Amino acid sequence: HSGNGWVAIAVLVATCPCALALAAPAALTRAAGGLLARGVALTRASALETLAAATDVVIDKTGTLTAGRFRIARLDLMGSTDASECRALASGLEAANRHPLARAFDGNGSAVREIRNFPGSGVAGRLEGRSIRIGTEEFCRELAGSPSGFAGDLSLTPVFLADAQGWLAVFLLEDELRPDAAALAATLRGAGLRLHLVSGDHPAAVASMAARLGITAAFGGALPQDKFDYVARLQREGRVVAMIGDG
Repeated sequence: HSGNGWVAIAVLVATCPCALALAAPAALTRAAGGLLARGVALTRASALETLAAATDVVIDKTGTLTAGRFRIARLDLMGSTDASECRALASGLEAANRHPLARAFDGNGSAVREIRNFPGSGVAGRLEGRSIRIGTEEFCRELAGSPSGFAGDLSLTPVFLADAQGWLAVFLLEDELRPDAAALAATLRGAGLRLHLVSGDHPAAVASMAARLGITAAFGGALPQDKFDYVARLQREGRVVAMIGDG
């Protein structure tokens, strides 16, 4: 009889509620242990239930889909300052910066003083009374006073260097795509999830990588608050969002 199953469950709950009360914590503990063994720390058990209902996945780029090990693929000079001085200025400005982009400029840097970091934009400093900036085109344009005219390789990440007299150089950085990035994107799409690539990197570089991975929603030049707002907008639309990355 189909009702016998429900009778049995009712008897089980009435006579031994502890069995059901212990089952869920035990399952969650085992799941947390399995994730930890794979390098994933679970801070809230409820996240597993939410993850099962996810409709969208927002993915950060640098250090998530890529290795986060930038290198200078090319240096284009934009003024009279030579390449060695531009590299020294860039290294001096980035010396105390912890962003992955800054690692590309490791080396002997100029003694830049009064260094200020502007997250998501760049670094400003002074050398012998000379104001210098490194970072996004918009950030450096505030000092240089005019557009750079840059129209470079869309697959590379541009980092600009400028002073109050104008543009000095643009460093074109390259970051290696993780070997399993394409498989990850394909697996998530295969599970029926809608993917979004959101990054503080240059919009053209973000769009190029999204196209390579088959991700149709791409948003570049995003500050940390922009990433938060992007996720919040999806949630207001009734989407259940999972975020991958440290953005």
